[in-house]
Amino acid sequence: MKAAVSARVVCLMAAVMLTITSALVQARSLWTPPPLSEMKKDWSAGTESFQRSQSRQTVVPFNVKIILPTDEKALRGVVDVRAEGVELGGYAVFRIDGEFAYATFVPYTMRWDTAGLEDGEHEIHVAAYGADRQLTGYGSKRVRVRNRILGAVPAEGISLQLRTRKGETIVRNVEGKAEVTGLDPQLTLPASLQGISGRLYARMSQSILSIDDTDNSANLRTSVRLGMLSTNGIEKELEEKGHYGIASLMTNGLELPPPPGSTRPRIGLGEVSLAVPVGLVQEGMTWTSPMRVIPTLAQRNSVQVEGSHTFDGVWWMKGRRCARISSIYDIDEVYLSAARPAPVALAVFPGYVSQFTFMPGGGTPPGVGKVGGKQDPQRSARRGQSGTRRSGRSARPRGGATGGGRTLRAGRTTASRRTRITRPSTLKVPTGTLKRLARSPITARLTGVSGDRTTWIDIDKGIVVRVEDHIAGTLVILDADSGSTNASLFTPSGMPGSGIELTASMGRGRPGGGGRSAGGMRSSRGGRGTSRVRTSGGRRGTGGRSSGTVRRRIVRSTPTEQIELPALQRLPYSLTMIIEIAY
Repeated sequence: MKAAVSARVVCLMAAVMLTITSALVQARSLWTPPPLSEMKKDWSAGTESFQRSQSRQTVVPFNVKIILPTDEKALRGVVDVRAEGVELGGYAVFRIDGEFAYATFVPYTMRWDTAGLEDGEHEIHVAAYGADRQLTGYGSKRVRVRNRILGAVPAEGISLQLRTRKGETIVRNVEGKAEVTGLDPQLTLPASLQGISGRLYARMSQSILSIDDTDNSANLRTSVRLGMLSTNGIEKELEEKGHYGIASLMTNGLELPPPPGSTRPRIGLGEVSLAVPVGLVQEGMTWTSPMRVIPTLAQRNSVQVEGSHTFDGVWWMKGRRCARISSIYDIDEVYLSAARPAPVALAVFPGYVSQFTFMPGGGTPPGVGKVGGKQDPQRSARRGQSGTRRSGRSARPRGGATGGGRTLRAGRTTASRRTRITRPSTLKVPTGTLKRLARSPITARLTGVSGDRTTWIDIDKGIVVRVEDHIAGTLVILDADSGSTNASLFTPSGMPGSGIELTASMGRGRPGGGGRSAGGMRSSRGGRGTSRVRTSGGRRGTGGRSSGTVRRRIVRSTPTEQIELPALQRLPYSLTMIIEIAY
């Protein structure tokens, strides 16, 4: 009896399992992995966030059909991807080879640019969601992509140079898109630095005119018709909107901005370019030449770097036969400063006192005299130097002096020299300790920056059709007022247009009397040596048997060492910029 019951139960369980299996097969359903089963789209940030449940899994049917593209032929260029089977009121999320590509409501169509993909098979995946954001189904399709044109380059090679006729005018429509990733979306930046993160969209028109065959160049006029920068959901127009810039376009493709001091306007977004070789190039050929890159959306100024380039072959791009060039490059440190007063740093170094002031663009920092309700540290330092005792073996600065009461050996800090530098310079200083940063702006810099670029050039006219830049590095945000103890190296010479005012105290001989200068400095005398250094409008010191003055050169015109300042944060930085040109 028991055996019969057991056999009946086993048969019943087998029938149930068979029924469930048949139902699953007929419904073409499967168990989806947790990231896909409960995926949600964050529309504001443009990224996807997943909510995973450990308690249950969901059976999702293959009820979404991809009707475009068809399976008949290989794809190239931009194609339409269309899905059907999404319930009314829902939305669809498209993925290409597992990477998020697009999300949309009805109609469930995506424009897919295959130009950046390698030839071969690729998978299109569509996930359907209901109005309640619950996954309702999905579908997938494998397609073939073939953008490369084999045999398009003859054995002798092809020319990539711009081909124009004298007096000819070429009008181009340019669309630029850029996005910074890698930064914390919750990071709040000062208003003047917010352009470091976010997205940019711009539409420009360019005219190539005044072509001159004698010097192989032409004038390139760029006008910004539309420009928006979106940061933390806040959009603002680009300052360049409605303005134009003029550059020189060489026949090798490199765009040269106006020289420094020129009154000609400039638009950095229109200067992205690279120099191609003169003569014919063959597939696989490599060369090194200048190129212009925009490393940040905050300033949008192009910088010239040396790049290593490779001619990959001919590919279809926007219906044109284009040479594809792959480039890699490195960028020097890029400095960004907020619209706040520049820093005044007071530091104590072995053997002498150094006081240096960074002034981007030159000029005296605002607010001199009072800093945060306290006595101006420059005046305090000067009083400390001029108020040292005239006798004894040690000289101790009075209150407010640099070093906060640090004892200095007699005769080492007795004379002064003041130097004004109007061009970017680097201070070479001995190893020391930064004691106080009296006034500091929020300053940002990009360091360790490298990039790769893919450029498509129409082989029939030598005109660039598309440029795609990927830049990666580290964003360092400096703010002495934050109280951060993380140290960061800071090179003043990297700040374009900066000026440096340096006050350094050095000399040989014992401290003694002397003339007091208009700037509050004192020349010294005494012992075996006298420092006869003219200070800021003051009189010369007198007396003593001079055996010479020890003057240590601490201002150099070439970068040698860096100055250590507190760092607020170090953040991974990556920028993707795509520029497309139609003509």
